[in-house]
Amino acid sequence: MVEDEDEVIASFATITFSCKVPEVRNCMGTIQSVSTFFGYPKRQSILQLSIVEIFPQTNRFKLKNLCATRWFDRHDAVILFEELQPAILHALDKITLWPDSDTSSSASHLLTAIRQLKFQTALAILVKILSISFPLSRYLQTVNLDLKTALEAASNVQNTIQEIRENCDVEFQQLFLSVITLCEKFDITVSLPCQCKSDNPEYFLRVSVFIPFINNFLDQLSDRFISHRIVLNNFDCILPKIEMKISEEIKGKFKQLIETYQDIVDECTDSNLNDNLLNGELDLWYTKYSTLTSAELKNKNTIEVYFQTCPDVYPIISKLLKIFITLPVSTATGERSFSTLRRLKTYLRNFSGQIRLNGLALLNIHRDINVDINDVLDELTKNQNENRI
Repeated sequence: MVEDEDEVIASFATITFSCKVPEVRNCMGTIQSVSTFFGYPKRQSILQLSIVEIFPQTNRFKLKNLCATRWFDRHDAVILFEELQPAILHALDKITLWPDSDTSSSASHLLTAIRQLKFQTALAILVKILSISFPLSRYLQTVNLDLKTALEAASNVQNTIQEIRENCDVEFQQLFLSVITLCEKFDITVSLPCQCKSDNPEYFLRVSVFIPFINNFLDQLSDRFISHRIVLNNFDCILPKIEMKISEEIKGKFKQLIETYQDIVDECTDSNLNDNLLNGELDLWYTKYSTLTSAELKNKNTIEVYFQTCPDVYPIISKLLKIFITLPVSTATGERSFSTLRRLKTYLRNFSGQIRLNGLALLNIHRDINVDINDVLDELTKNQNENRI
């Protein structure tokens, strides 16, 4: 692997879909089946004509598959399906008239699955929740993202969905009204199967689909990030905040943090560390940021704090901040490395050495960094016995 990520602290697999709720699981399966069905050129052309006819202003003419690894694409696939649903139904209606029995019967089965109240309700729930988590999924794929900022973004999503859960009656009532309007447009019967044994579709779907899905989503979000919050809590004693005040508890956390990374911290100082030296550096640090205002804190992330910290004045805290900002927030960087290797390690480069391969990969990944050719030539000519131009 080009970029060594031995321990991925926070892989964002939280934006996933609850398989504990059958209606949601079946909805996702139907969306994937429809996407696969239109994967053939002749069927895709019918879908494209329907999209142009119903949505003349759109520039999206193809459905997306539910990628198993790229959660961002999964969000987009569900939201795109909901957006293009009228055109999808129109195209499937046309294909059911084809003389090919296999194709027409498959289209008929997909139409039957889509024209169900349970499917439309599950789709509306997915779109509502995923529209909230979509920005977070996209944000976690960005570079230069520190753990504190990522957890703050995750907390915002969690709080928003928690508010929906607390007002589930009102929220689902509004959502169900939109589903009924959509069903009337598509001639879908607003009723439940006989085995459901309920005369109130709204109550049944709220209790059996909406609430369980949100509960499971919140549980996953909390469970996936609980270990990462522990890591953040350990580093919280050195992160700038409003009204920073030192206490015995802060000193204890600082000492425990140093003990955790003892081997790394020892490399940054020549003197033997003791409690007096540690407390002295911590006192200086808290004095520096004791007058921090809310406006200044809002525009300052951990990466900026690290680069503004002098390692000669704060050798220990500077090293700890460096550790903190290099903790990988997601697997996106590592996955980019694998994608780059697939492009680079071709048949002609099959025998490239590790150093050359790493260099090519870094050049490809970090294309935004300008490389001075003269510096490269100077480096190669330093030792003419080992390097050849």
